Amino acid sequence: ELHATIEGDSHAKAEARRATLLKICTSHNGTEIAGTPLRFLRENPFGPPMLMLGPAGKRWVPTNFIVPHGRHADMLAAINMCMTEHREIIARHDITWSWSSLLVGREHVLIEPALYWKDEASPIMRATLDPAVLDSAPQHAADTSARKAVGELRAALMATGLRNGAAHIQTGRAYPASARFQAPDSEIFLRLKQALDPHGLMNPGVLEGGKPPSA
Repeated sequence: ELHATIEGDSHAKAEARRATLLKICTSHNGTEIAGTPLRFLRENPFGPPMLMLGPAGKRWVPTNFIVPHGRHADMLAAINMCMTEHREIIARHDITWSWSSLLVGREHVLIEPALYWKDEASPIMRATLDPAVLDSAPQHAADTSARKAVGELRAALMATGLRNGAAHIQTGRAYPASARFQAPDSEIFLRLKQALDPHGLMNPGVLEGGKPPSA
């Protein structure tokens, strides 16, 4: 399915662009469907983060890559290759995965692979999700082995994105900032960190400022 939001300086321009997009899609045997999902998102842009709870009560964690349109197919192929290389781990721990793509501006596309596995609800899930929703979902026992495997798989996906020149939404947090730097930028970054935060106390765990404090 393709969901598109059309914008314009006026209603007429937006309608004209919609007609053009519809013509392109129908010329490729597409069939127009109701725009219910996008209308719902516009009406509720900041709803509860229910995605933390995957299908059948599984845990969920995403990874993201931003590439130019021309690199979309190559990045998807690289993702599939990475998952194929880790197929034994995926099968052993019953990990399921999917990906979605979203246009970013006129030149780039966001690709978000998502990983799902059976594990107990995390503290942040219990603090954020509606208890009724969480309790009604299938309950799973803690599985630290599967959790570790998901972490390794996510790291492998990140490395795949780095090798393919992908950018990320969370650079400096989930993704190392230094990986995006080249000399002399990397040297300048490290000097600034040393001068402004020599002990890595500023926002620990972010922008490579040391490990976050233990819970």
